[in-house]
Amino acid sequence: MKTVKFFSILLLSVVLMTSVTACKGDAGADGQDGATGAQGPAGQDGQDGQDGNANVQTYVYNNPAWDAAPNTSRMLIDMSSVLTNDIIENDVILGYVKNTNLSYVFPIPGDVWTGVVHRNYTMYINGSPSSYTTVPDFNIMIVSLELDGSYTPNSHLREMEWFKCIIIESTNTTTATGNGRSVSPKQAVKNELADAGVDINDYYAVCAYYGINPE
Repeated sequence: MKTVKFFSILLLSVVLMTSVTACKGDAGADGQDGATGAQGPAGQDGQDGQDGNANVQTYVYNNPAWDAAPNTSRMLIDMSSVLTNDIIENDVILGYVKNTNLSYVFPIPGDVWTGVVHRNYTMYINGSPSSYTTVPDFNIMIVSLELDGSYTPNSHLREMEWFKCIIIESTNTTTATGNGRSVSPKQAVKNELADAGVDINDYYAVCAYYGINPE
């Protein structure tokens, strides 16, 4: 009886060990990937983002200085890293100034209030080669004139808080109008602004139209 009981216990132990080994499997072998499930329903379309203005670039020059040379009444803005002859020829380049301690922003060329008197600021955009022997290539030159056309004396030149240059890239070489007449790409940009009711002399209107921070 003891022998039968011993063999029964031994047989039961073997069966249990075999079951455990079969459940555990080979620890080093990975299971096979299951089949890919069905694709879920498409999500709801998101709201369209606001159009960008990659074709409009703004450059701000803080506290630019007037030329110290006498009888020049000019300020030179080095834009050699920005301007090219192609940009000067085809794109719209707008200039605006804000004099120190004044809240007004004025377009140039144009009439500028200095806080004491009105002066005429002209703006010359020089490519390469420059139109002036004393002015470097790819440079914007601002000249201050009195209302009688004479140059502003150096001692009367108004300190400028900033000069801002907005360059609007043209997207075509020529544009045909309704009557078949072609206009330059530069004029096409100006026509677009005029059709939208934007006065390029109004700095804040231009900033609002192109999403530019006016500060």
